[in-house]
Amino acid sequence: MELPPFEQFEYSEEAREFKERYLEVLEKDYAGVSEKIAHFARNTLWKKHTPEELHNYEAYCILVGSTPLKQPEYFDLEGKESIARFMESLEENTKREEK
Repeated sequence: MELPPFEQFEYSEEAREFKERYLEVLEKDYAGVSEKIAHFARNTLWKKHTPEELHNYEAYCILVGSTPLKQPEYFDLEGKESIARFMESLEENTKREEK
């Protein structure tokens, strides 16, 4: 079964804005940001959720660069697993490093 490309899914406005922010952060420090993303995914998300569960979140698919398995139902996880909060910390770190 071939999956449609990411762009063929109907994403929320929040997800489109998140993707733009993500690309900006990634562009500033690809190696460092990629390492932090992998660490967050491995040590926070994958310990509690299956890939199928995570693919139901727009922010997760954007963060790991994955095509959803189906149309995601939700934007983000909650609490310490929030991908949006994680992105905010990446943005703050890259701003500090620019100074």
